[in-house]
Amino acid sequence: MTARKFVRITNDPLKIELNPDGKSWTLLQDMHYYVGSAGSKEVIVVPKGQQTDLASVPWFGRWFVGTWQGTAKAAMVHDYLYRTKGDHGRYTKKEADKIFLEVLRVVDALPTYKQLITWALVSRFGKGTWS
Repeated sequence: MTARKFVRITNDPLKIELNPDGKSWTLLQDMHYYVGSAGSKEVIVVPKGQQTDLASVPWFGRWFVGTWQGTAKAAMVHDYLYRTKGDHGRYTKKEADKIFLEVLRVVDALPTYKQLITWALVSRFGKGTWS
């Protein structure tokens, strides 16, 4: 019997499509993120159709963060959490921001210092609808 391999995030590679506005993207397939560890019972399901601007990093930080590939999955989860007020009350704004950093670390497409700075910029300056 082979051991089951758990992944922390599904939808790899990320299936998204640029919207006609040229600024936002739409998720083409559900994405699951396992919070805390692979195989966790705490799962965030970002539904197909979810839209994102791929990390609301302010203009003065975009040159530093670089390409969207390093932040896209984290941005998709974070935007979903903001849009739904923490998956309908399951998470606070602070926890949603912490999960953004967690996803950045899981994807590991950016050096650690860029992950931390990206998280700080998005947490502080992100265009959230949270109130």
